[in-house]
Amino acid sequence: MEEQARHELSSRLSRVEGQARGVKKMLDEEQDEATILVQLLALQQASRAAATFLVKIRAADCIREQVRAALSACPGECDHCHELEAVDQALTELDLDALLQTQMKVGA
Repeated sequence: MEEQARHELSSRLSRVEGQARGVKKMLDEEQDEATILVQLLALQQASRAAATFLVKIRAADCIREQVRAALSACPGECDHCHELEAVDQALTELDLDALLQTQMKVGA
């Protein structure tokens, strides 16, 4: 995992951790169950967002690895080399967040 992605995931997990501590404090202070439930749902959403981020990063890394392995195995100039190089470049420029959001809307 790249350093920037590791930092982003770490930040997301720190927020989840902070939310969990906040919910526990609310419970210790015997706050209203409805208020605690709202915070638990927010905690669940933050945790799901962290998991989705990790899946997105891993999926993109796997695709890049396969494309680069195919490029490395290429014996020389062929039609597929240019296509694979184009795919490799497109993956670098791909907005995975937008793609994921589109796919989630289609599946819903």
